[in-house]
Amino acid sequence: MATKAYAQVYSLIKQDRTPELLYDALAKFSRYGYDGIEGIGANTAGMTLPDFRKYVCDLDLEMISVMNLSTPEELEYGAFMGAKYDVAGFRPKDLSRDEILRACDEVNAFSRKVKEAGMFNLIHNHAHEFGQVESEPEGVTPYDLILQNTDPSLVGMEIDVGWVQFAGANPAEIIRKYPGRFHIIHVKECNRIAKDAEEREHFPKKVLDMGPPKFINGAPKFSPEQERMMYEARNFNVELGNGIIDWKDLTAAAKGQGIPVWFVSEREYYHCYGTDGDAEICAQRDCEFIHSL
Repeated sequence: MATKAYAQVYSLIKQDRTPELLYDALAKFSRYGYDGIEGIGANTAGMTLPDFRKYVCDLDLEMISVMNLSTPEELEYGAFMGAKYDVAGFRPKDLSRDEILRACDEVNAFSRKVKEAGMFNLIHNHAHEFGQVESEPEGVTPYDLILQNTDPSLVGMEIDVGWVQFAGANPAEIIRKYPGRFHIIHVKECNRIAKDAEEREHFPKKVLDMGPPKFINGAPKFSPEQERMMYEARNFNVELGNGIIDWKDLTAAAKGQGIPVWFVSEREYYHCYGTDGDAEICAQRDCEFIHSL
């Protein structure tokens, strides 16, 4: 049986949150053969919530998860849409041991609210969580501390395997180290390892030096020049299966956990599959790849 394929809506709408573009993106995901989507924020694209749920259902799409739900009203949105997961932010002030542990307590407490709303909370990673934690034994990363200090009955992980590989870690080994914690695989390819800690940062320093982002519908929005710089910094996100990730091993590890696992494509770079930055062709080909896993 083919693996079900889901898509993070960001992959087609990027920073533009206009209703027309969201409607069009959802229709395209359905036409390309995706089984469902992962949303960003409590966004109904101007529709009433019941009408938006009907629109998604009529496209034969399942909203498996939503990123960045935080308020009670937003959690109600996710539950009403039938989402199984809220992918909430884990944002310690720094990656020191004490700050990570403080943030773990915070996410445990918030995750109880997510569970009460009828969903399960997941943490999404980037690359900076895979450095060495000072004062910890060699090889202990912030990601290890997060997994060891969050309650498995309340908190799971949405592991973005492209960012993990970019950090120089092996996503399959991490899944096997903490089986049962990885409910969503964020499907992303990687063709190289970050050269230093600065390159592992999610928002490059040179981008933040130009000013912080604004947050719209749960997602950061930068200036056009900052967006260009961010896009180029993600040029490791090549076509699926044409990088350094061992997808056979990764898929075996993910599916061998003994829990349901969902594969969600998130694309941040589009010069792939022989196209000149064509997001739609990338979405189609990414869907085909996931179905083949």
